Amino acid sequence: MLTYSLRRLAFSVPVLIFISFAIFLLMDMAPNDPTANLPMTIPAETRAQLREALGMDDPLLTRYLLWCKQFFIHEPLHLIAQWTGISISDPDQLRVLSWSSRVPVVDLIADRLPQTLLVVGLSYLLGIAIALPVGIYSAYRQHSWVDHVGTFVSMIGYSVPSFFLGVLLIIVFAVKLSWFPSVYDTTLQVTDFTSLMTQLRQMAMPVTILALYNAAQISRYMRAAMLENLHQDYVRTARAKGASETRVICAHAARNSLLPVVTVIALGAPQVLGGAIVTEQIFKINGIGELLISSIQSGDLPVVQSLTFLFAVLIVLFNLLADIAYGVLNPRIRYD
Repeated sequence: MLTYSLRRLAFSVPVLIFISFAIFLLMDMAPNDPTANLPMTIPAETRAQLREALGMDDPLLTRYLLWCKQFFIHEPLHLIAQWTGISISDPDQLRVLSWSSRVPVVDLIADRLPQTLLVVGLSYLLGIAIALPVGIYSAYRQHSWVDHVGTFVSMIGYSVPSFFLGVLLIIVFAVKLSWFPSVYDTTLQVTDFTSLMTQLRQMAMPVTILALYNAAQISRYMRAAMLENLHQDYVRTARAKGASETRVICAHAARNSLLPVVTVIALGAPQVLGGAIVTEQIFKINGIGELLISSIQSGDLPVVQSLTFLFAVLIVLFNLLADIAYGVLNPRIRYD
């Protein structure tokens, strides 16, 4: 398994290089210009000087190699310098800077990422925790009232857009009932029980929306996989040998049913991070989604390129984790 993991990591390097060039090329072709948002009274000569200072008039390949050098060499060196205390000459002059705020892009992402991970990560774990037992029990009790209710709720969670459901929850629980706040306070610091309850209250609605969508998708895959495995010969053999029903369901049918579901869970994690953009806009969460939207609107290409490449890295990483999970769930799968 270790040899396979190292081989996959080595293969991922050229894949990520190709993806980074494709992202850089597509972003460069987009009709975004950081000087477009400047007042009309600014002379054309000043605009041209600004474009030259940002390096926008340099050749495409030169700008791409400079971006790679800053992102893959100077940023890791800067992080190592922070962790070890080793000084690097002019480290801030070698970092990828945002065109709008002139702040290093990595620092912007590091400031926003915890808020997104807190909401998205918790909602994804909650969605998985709900989806797996619901999918297993719905398949085991096919056509029962539990199966019908689970199917109905999953259909609603998967088909109703998150922006509509978010506005609906705000109207009902924030405006009418005043149970939860409609705006997420990203400056809140959890220091005592009261602030903890405030944090949980403001997380309730965005986490519920994302968890419902994730649970709806994963539970349908889990139910379909369980229905297929419950009628296999090895399940009948396990029952004929006198194995308990709990062992037959959990140790045999459910474990083999998780193999296709692992792919959905692994590949869905980066998608949830990107899909949270709409939810963050609804509840005013100052996270990665809000940073991406504001950067697109202001034409801040370094931030957009870095965030898009971050999503690509997560997809490649979770693909590797899914392959490793296959070997853990099914001992017959061997990569070495």
